[in-house]
Amino acid sequence: MDLLDAEKVINDYGDILANSVGTVYPISNLPFSKEKIKEAIKSYYAGCSVIGIIDRNTEAQLKTGYIYLAAFINDEKAKICLEAIPGLSEEQEIRQKIRRDEEDLRKEFQDIVKYSETLINKESGLQSNMRI
Repeated sequence: MDLLDAEKVINDYGDILANSVGTVYPISNLPFSKEKIKEAIKSYYAGCSVIGIIDRNTEAQLKTGYIYLAAFINDEKAKICLEAIPGLSEEQEIRQKIRRDEEDLRKEFQDIVKYSETLINKESGLQSNMRI
């Protein structure tokens, strides 16, 4: 995915996040599939890293958005959480799964950072070889 396409996906997703209140959301609220949003964030982060325009604020926003994907769950399960009396076992199980998914997404984002660093190192190596 190129940077412009990735940016559009991320901006549309960001609009949803900006207007969302709570900790659980129906997956049908997403403007694109989770996989497409993840791919957009990965492509955008890597592309911006290679050209040197990623900063800590942008990285933090991308990471937060990436991790928030865990809160977008099956519509029926989201309804259970949104309508549940706190403490019900089914609601607790769903929220525990969300927390596990958030941790998995944190790890995935760290992999994105490492991947981007690899791209930067390759780019630097190519530029060094061109100067010889």
